Amino acid sequence: MDHYKLFIDGEFVEARDGKTFESIDPGTGLPIATVERAGRADAEAAIEAARRAFDRGEWSGLDPAARGAKIYDFADRVMQQGLRLAVTESMDSGQVIGLAKFMPMLGSGILRNLAYFASTKFPWEEEIPYSGNVFAPGRDFIRREPVGVCVGIIPWNFPMSMAFWKISHAIIMGNTIVLKPAPDTPWCAAVLGEITAERTDRSMRRTAVHTSFATPWQCACCKAAPRCMRSVKSCVIKAHRAPLSTPG
Repeated sequence: MDHYKLFIDGEFVEARDGKTFESIDPGTGLPIATVERAGRADAEAAIEAARRAFDRGEWSGLDPAARGAKIYDFADRVMQQGLRLAVTESMDSGQVIGLAKFMPMLGSGILRNLAYFASTKFPWEEEIPYSGNVFAPGRDFIRREPVGVCVGIIPWNFPMSMAFWKISHAIIMGNTIVLKPAPDTPWCAAVLGEITAERTDRSMRRTAVHTSFATPWQCACCKAAPRCMRSVKSCVIKAHRAPLSTPG
């Protein structure tokens, strides 16, 4: 049975308290893999690593075209691992294989399309049209920049597609991300960590940081309204941005 570690700061590491748990195939009720169970200390380490990666500017400091080239390569690697990801998604979440096989293609497409748009069409800088006030001469501009560390909290029902949604939007805009998969479906996130680790490029290795516990930034929860509300309350108190997706 395979064993998966946390992916933090570009390296695979064990949980600091040594705890692990089993990933269960819902179709058979049998364990299919073991995974390191991250705790608060691991989450803090992941967030700190993502912050360092952002502040160094190895990723956030790249121009959109340079980031896009690296993301295209990442998208190619996702497609190369498409069969493995499809089987992983089906066994881990119970998704029918006929649907699961499309998820890597959709994920790769999201990465490619958003990277292209960010490097060719997105208005990183734009001038605000002059209002015509002769007593207030000058020119006004909007400049859009990466915001920092994002956290994607992923539900159990569509773990792969939701992971791609969170990762793609964050890193394409120059941010770093900590991904917190659901404990029921951690396997796909672990495989995405391995795909990221295939990159020898230091900046790409350290943009997506995978763990199993995190503080909220981006939250997508299914059938977990109380948990979402606690996340929202935490973000409001700490003045964090917190876009939510709460279907149902």
